[in-house]
Amino acid sequence: MPNNEILLLDRVIMRIRFFDAQVAAGSSEYFEASQYERVNFHADAIEAGASVDIHGRNDVTKPLSATDGVVLITLTPTGLMGVTTEGSRWIKCKKLAGTAPSTVIGEAFRAV
Repeated sequence: MPNNEILLLDRVIMRIRFFDAQVAAGSSEYFEASQYERVNFHADAIEAGASVDIHGRNDVTKPLSATDGVVLITLTPTGLMGVTTEGSRWIKCKKLAGTAPSTVIGEAFRAV
């Protein structure tokens, strides 16, 4: 399945797959999260020596995926989950190192 695929969308929650079995280091596309108060991230697996950074930016227009932002969360082999409430307009995932597949899902929540 492709990266940045929307898995669920309703008026309160959006679930998006940032990485689907991402093997090598790389970045996902940015996702607009300005209307959500928090985003929960979880990875199925991250091998030893690798990590996934969650980046945030507040640009007016969508940044290029190669453009890094402020690191909001770092997911590691011993910390596969994290939550951001930073209020960044744009968020993305960036896998650093590694050769084993990692899938990263973000669940964005808004107040009703």
